[in-house]
Amino acid sequence: RPCNCSARVYVYDLEPPLTDPGYGAAHNPFHRRPDTPGPWDPNEQGEHMYALTSILEYRLRRSCCRTTDPEEADLFFAPIAPRPRERASLYFELCQSGNLSAKSVRLALRHAREPWRACRHFFSLPHHYHFEQCGGWFAHPKPPYELMMRVGYLHSITPSLERRVRAEALNDHTAKRSHLWKDLSKVSSNISSTYPNLISVPYPSVHWSSGQTRAGFSPPWEREQHGLDRPVISPTMLFVGSAAHGDVAVRALVVKQCEAHPRCTVSPWRGGASLLDKQRAVFCLEPSGDSPDRKSVSDDVAMGCIPVFFSAISSGLAPWFWAAAGSAGGGYVLIEREPFLVGNVTLESELGRMPSARVAALGHAVTRVAHGFQYSIDDDPGDAVDVLLTGLHKMADAQCPHHTHQQP
Repeated sequence: RPCNCSARVYVYDLEPPLTDPGYGAAHNPFHRRPDTPGPWDPNEQGEHMYALTSILEYRLRRSCCRTTDPEEADLFFAPIAPRPRERASLYFELCQSGNLSAKSVRLALRHAREPWRACRHFFSLPHHYHFEQCGGWFAHPKPPYELMMRVGYLHSITPSLERRVRAEALNDHTAKRSHLWKDLSKVSSNISSTYPNLISVPYPSVHWSSGQTRAGFSPPWEREQHGLDRPVISPTMLFVGSAAHGDVAVRALVVKQCEAHPRCTVSPWRGGASLLDKQRAVFCLEPSGDSPDRKSVSDDVAMGCIPVFFSAISSGLAPWFWAAAGSAGGGYVLIEREPFLVGNVTLESELGRMPSARVAALGHAVTRVAHGFQYSIDDDPGDAVDVLLTGLHKMADAQCPHHTHQQP
């Protein structure tokens, strides 16, 4: 196939302890059952939700856009600590051990010593704050690491949004300490100095596809091809989760209203069955969890379900990937948290009575963004990796405007 590259990428070959044993060139993060009949099976095992670095490394090492010549590279990827770690403490221990010291990173990233190349480097880590103890390069970076780009599931919000959220948190009497303070600690505007050039991307969904998918295959978000037309009159709602964690105040009210609504369902996560539930629902309710980012949102989009946020922080994540919707706010619904909690708006007023034309437009917007939310197993123009590389390339060009990086 012709190579249609958003950027030419140099991938570092790292040694332990910067990488993890068993990872690197030989590791495949895309899991698949041997008897899986096609590119999508709702019961198959998908990528690990924290496998972002491993997925990017696998894709870029095998990409026709990869270059081994640093003179040709538009971007440089350093796949540090690719193994998914379930507990935050494991990341803290990794940094505190000294194995990921600024000195060891500096010695490994030999093409980052000139500022005009350093600004074309990028790292990835699901949650940036887990590397707070990796000072001097990832957090609180010294030159030239402050020029490098950091990719994860969160980014720092604008000062204006932070002021708005802080005011709401001060007025929130649903608990001794509003959940909003916890969210703000992870995305406040002042973290931009601790973690400069932080870019948010979607979680990998449980669905993944291939750029070489067989002809005639319809991805799950193309509902009509699966005989699942989206009802735009009397739309259905779904909440997969519970009120036991996260923004408990909002979640409890979502559960209460949903259980009392004839077209709303509350369900725990049930693997493939939940994916099929999402594919049949019109709106998927996404109150904030333990952090503003939600892996469930990527599953919603993959299944063609319209995500419904209750936090402006959550709805503002991954802006490069929502851009394909065609307009700000396209592809999802934002129900403002405070009016919802005080009863000024409800699930019925905002979703149940939504005009059918608006429901249809949102559904079409989800279809437009869905491909860009998926991390395909190989080169696939327009998928999440391609969207990311396009954005990083533009960002690098903008922050290194006075350097011709291809000249020695």
